[in-house]
Amino acid sequence: MSQRSAAHLVYFGKVPSRGDFVRTDHNHRLLSAIDDWLTQTMELFTADARWKITYDAARPHHFALLGSRRGIAVAGHLINSHDQSGRRFPFITASAIGVDEPLQFAARAPLALSRLWARTQAFSQRVVDTPNDSTPELARVNEASVPVEVDPATYTAQFRDFLEIQTLASLERTLRDSGHEVRLQHLLPALGGLLQPVLVSGRDYLNRGLVLPLPDDPMYRFPVAALWMDLITPFMARADLEMAVFISAVDHAAEMMIGFERTPEHTLHAALDPAISSQRNIRLFDPEWITDQPPSQDYDLKKLDTYLAQSSGSLRLARDMFREVFLGE
Repeated sequence: MSQRSAAHLVYFGKVPSRGDFVRTDHNHRLLSAIDDWLTQTMELFTADARWKITYDAARPHHFALLGSRRGIAVAGHLINSHDQSGRRFPFITASAIGVDEPLQFAARAPLALSRLWARTQAFSQRVVDTPNDSTPELARVNEASVPVEVDPATYTAQFRDFLEIQTLASLERTLRDSGHEVRLQHLLPALGGLLQPVLVSGRDYLNRGLVLPLPDDPMYRFPVAALWMDLITPFMARADLEMAVFISAVDHAAEMMIGFERTPEHTLHAALDPAISSQRNIRLFDPEWITDQPPSQDYDLKKLDTYLAQSSGSLRLARDMFREVFLGE
C-alpha cells in the first residue's frame, strides 16, 4: 500500500539579494533546529583563519538526517551563500518527513529522497543565482511540496533490479570512470569490519564517519548510494543512532559522507571542509590497510574475499555474502 507523504518545504539562510537572513513563515520548530545547526557549524568554520577560502570552495550538498529509531527524517539541499554585504552563511531548502520504519527507510533513503533532492537543489540554485529581487523565487519555495513515498518496500523491485544487472566489475569501472580509485575487494571487507563492533555493542555513536564513492551518471548515483546504505544500516539495528548523510551535488567525483555522532554540525563541517573530513572520516575507496591484517582463518570471510576477486560476480550475490559474513544472515 502506498504511503505517500507531501513534503512541505522550508528555507533558511542568506541570499545575495537580501541584507539579512531569509526564512519561511511556517514550521518554526524545524526552522529553529536548522538555524541552530547552521549557526553551530559556522562557529566551527570561523575558528580557522582561512575559513572564507574553504567556505567559498565548498561543494553544494544533498543531505538527510536519519535516525535508526526516530520517526522523523529531515532532508534537503544546502549551498554556500552570502547576503548583499557579502557576509557568508549557507542557504538551505529542506523538509521534515514522517517515517514509520526508520531503519528500513534509511536503507532506501537515497532512492526515496532523489526527487526531493532534485527539487530542493533547483529551488536553492535559482534563489542564490537571483542577483536582485528573489521574492518570487522564495515564494515558490514557501508554497512548494514534494511527494515522497516513505514505504521502503516501494523501492524493493528497483533496488533488486540494480543488484541483478550490475556486476562487481561494472560498478568498479563506473566508479573509476567517475574519478575514484576504488577496489571493492578491499572496500567491502573493510566496511563490514569497521561496523561489526556496532552490531555487537549496540553503542549509540561512532567516533569516525565514512566517506564512500558515487558515480557521475545520475541514473546510477542514487542506486549506488542506496547500496552503501543497505550495507550499513543493518549494523544499526540494536543501536539508537543518528545518521547525517551528505551527498556532494557535483557532476564529477561525487562522494557520500555519513556521520554517526549526535552532533550533526561536526558532520556538516566535515562535508564542507576537506581538511576536517580527513580528520573525522574514514575514506573507504581502496582501503589497502585491510591487506595488512593477519590472514583470516574465518571460512566465510575467505569465501567472500575469493568471490570479490571475481570481477564477473553479481552485486546481488556479493551483497548476500557480505550480510552472511558480517551480520550472520
